[in-house]
Amino acid sequence: VDYCKNKGHEAYLIKNSIFPFKDSIFDSAIFDNVIEHLSDPHELLIEIRRVLTIEGVLIVGIPGRRGFITDQSHKKYYNWLELKRTLDEFGFRSIDCLYSPLRSNFLKKILNNIVYMEYSQKVLIQ
Repeated sequence: VDYCKNKGHEAYLIKNSIFPFKDSIFDSAIFDNVIEHLSDPHELLIEIRRVLTIEGVLIVGIPGRRGFITDQSHKKYYNWLELKRTLDEFGFRSIDCLYSPLRSNFLKKILNNIVYMEYSQKVLIQ
């Protein structure tokens, strides 16, 4: 945070999963290689929903199996289906999924590949 501020960027340290922002203020959020470090992402996902606009987009990056096992700070492994289920529970709907470098059973055994998934908030009609 200090590094970013010293470069002239607006940056915030988030504590206790509470964002210091008003509701529905952001059009997008990036959650890149974060969720696998959390035992329970519940509070953080609720806060992301709160600060995203109704048409807001959340981009989530998760490591592949090999990337997951090479970092001892990882708490929970998500494959794309488990991530989709988790985010569905919090009112996000999947838009797109991108594998980097590409989806391959062979490559996931030898590379620390990353899966990026794009989500938007559900519009609930009552």
